[in-house]
Amino acid sequence: KDFDKAIQFNPGFTDAYIANGRVNLEMRKIFIAVENFSKAYQLAPQNNEVIKELATLYFNNRQFQKAIELAQKCTSCDIPDRILGISYYHLEDYAKAVKFFQQAIDRGDKDAESSYTLGRTYLELENEKSAIPQFQKAIALDSTRYVWMYELALIYFNQNDFKNSVKYFDMATNAGYNKTNDFYENYGFAQLYSGDSENGVKTLNIL
Repeated sequence: KDFDKAIQFNPGFTDAYIANGRVNLEMRKIFIAVENFSKAYQLAPQNNEVIKELATLYFNNRQFQKAIELAQKCTSCDIPDRILGISYYHLEDYAKAVKFFQQAIDRGDKDAESSYTLGRTYLELENEKSAIPQFQKAIALDSTRYVWMYELALIYFNQNDFKNSVKYFDMATNAGYNKTNDFYENYGFAQLYSGDSENGVKTLNIL
C-alpha cells in the first residue's frame, strides 16, 4: 500500500513502480508486476535494473521476442546468456542460440535447462554428435529428467551405439518414464542390436 501511495502521489516515481513490481512478483501477481515494470520502463528506458526485470518476466512468460528486444537495448545489463539462448532456440534462430549458449558455457554456466536446450539446438542443426555431450551434461545436472534420458537413448540408437542406447533407456525407466509401445519397440531392438538377444526378445514380446 505504501508503494501504491507513492505512485499516486508522484506518477513519475520510477523506484516505486520497481518496488511495487517486485512485491507483486513475490505474490505471484505476474500481470500486475509486468504493468509496474512496464510503467517504470516508460519513465526510465535506460534503467538497467528495469530492463533486466522486464526481460526476465517476458522470458518466463514465453514472450521470447520481447525478451530479446529488451536485452538488445542494454549491453551493460547482467541478463543471463541462457535467456537469450533459449529465446533464440524457441524462435528457431539456431545459430544465435548456439552463440549465446556457448557464451554461457564459457562463463561457467551449470544450468541443466541450458545444456538440454543446446543439445536440442544441435539436433535441429542435424548435428547429433555435438548434441550428445550436452544431453549428458544436462542429465548429470538434473537426474530427474527421464524424458531427456529417453531422448538421449534415441539419439544413441540413431548413431548405432546400442549399448549406450540401452543404458539410457534403463535410466529413463528407473527415473519414472511412462513406457509406451514405442518405448518397448525401440528398447527391444536396442537390446537385440547390442547383443542381448534374450532380453530383446522378451521386451518385444510385451508389444
